[in-house]
Amino acid sequence: VILEAMASGLPVVGADVGPTRELLSNTRGLTFPQGKAEMFGDQVLSLVLDRAKRMILAREALAFARTRSWDAIFDELFADYARLSGSAPAAVAVA
Repeated sequence: VILEAMASGLPVVGADVGPTRELLSNTRGLTFPQGKAEMFGDQVLSLVLDRAKRMILAREALAFARTRSWDAIFDELFADYARLSGSAPAAVAVA
């Protein structure tokens, strides 16, 4: 859902946990500590009040989302598996 919002050019606010932290990074969205609903509200309000911030985050999110094709995701996954197993990734045939 986060990546879909980013691909739609929307700024995203999410809890600072695992994959959300990785997707939003420092420049692609805003985070708040897990379980801190008032801080979530503060982050959303900051986007409502600061158009420039909202536009920058939306632009960065969209640029990142455009790099996340299924091919790119699986290439990274296979490279990680190869690195962990100590072997070279197999060549992929393109049809």
